[in-house]
Amino acid sequence: MGNDAATMSILAKDMRDVTPEEVQQLAEEGVVQSVKWSTAEVSRVRDTKLLCGPSFTVFVGNDLIAFEGLAVGADGWISCLPMIVPSRAVKLHRLLAVEQNLKAARELFFPLVPLIRLVFRAVSSPDNDPHWLAVTRESALLRGIPVGQSRRPLSGISRAHADQLKELLVALGEIDSGTA
Repeated sequence: MGNDAATMSILAKDMRDVTPEEVQQLAEEGVVQSVKWSTAEVSRVRDTKLLCGPSFTVFVGNDLIAFEGLAVGADGWISCLPMIVPSRAVKLHRLLAVEQNLKAARELFFPLVPLIRLVFRAVSSPDNDPHWLAVTRESALLRGIPVGQSRRPLSGISRAHADQLKELLVALGEIDSGTA
């Protein structure tokens, strides 16, 4: 089956051992039409945009580099914060990717940093706690969105982390202090 037999768009994601140059080759061969970089290396976002051109869609998939990824040309953002603080994520994308208003984007982004640190605390924690997905799930529960129980091996977040998450979301005006 040749390349021209494929009729669906493919979003390549989480390719830790693939380089932007290899993505370029795959794009030129018509194998991929977009990529989501979930590493903490913003250079992959930048280099892919430079190598593949403006018509090739690049998503940033890690909140640790979301600001930087959008600033260097990512077309979109698929990660935790857009699910946790959706209106702020949409506004941040608009400010960086559309309006190119770096000053306003910084003002919106800096208050999100403590939330990002909590969501990705496990990256630098010896006990791998809390897991980013568990934090995202807890934020949905705080918003009154029923998401069911976590499935093993994932567990819920600790009461201390849940309280910290609630405090952050209240401070950001995302939920009321009386919520859950």
